[in-house]
Amino acid sequence: MKIELKKIKTNLAFSEETIMFNAEVCINGVVVGTAQNDGRGGNTYYGANGYALSDEIRERNKTLLKQAEEFCKALPKVKVADLNFEFDQSLESVIDDLISKHLEEKEVKKLEKKMETHIMWGIPNGSSYAYVNFKQPLANLPKDKLQNYVNQYKFKLTKGEVFLNTNLEKLGIKI
Repeated sequence: MKIELKKIKTNLAFSEETIMFNAEVCINGVVVGTAQNDGRGGNTYYGANGYALSDEIRERNKTLLKQAEEFCKALPKVKVADLNFEFDQSLESVIDDLISKHLEEKEVKKLEKKMETHIMWGIPNGSSYAYVNFKQPLANLPKDKLQNYVNQYKFKLTKGEVFLNTNLEKLGIKI
């Protein structure tokens, strides 16, 4: 069974304990309902589309949503390594995971774009990083000049820090 979210809208500025979002829920390629979380620590709510639809489509959406719930209940338990804890999956937990993955992918794309014009360093998977902005693509800089900058910043790295750029080696820079 393929469970997807479409038309995802998040608002991290107003997210408090959970991610504030709304999205369309798609089961096997069919939009069957919506999901949302108000971002204040409560549950994620979802439901079948029914407004202004024929009885047949409303029933199909409810049936597909019910099948997705059963499918998710049968998924393996999720282990939370840091807490030595595990829990049964549900459609709600799958939706929450899809939202988290969506935001992670969005952040990775944002960082990859930034790497085009910045040399970035920090602790891998850390919550912050340092950078220097060249205001032009690194690929446009002479290779020897870019290598000199990397060497200069290499000496500023503290314990555990590394260059975060995935594009430096592709540009022929030794890190």
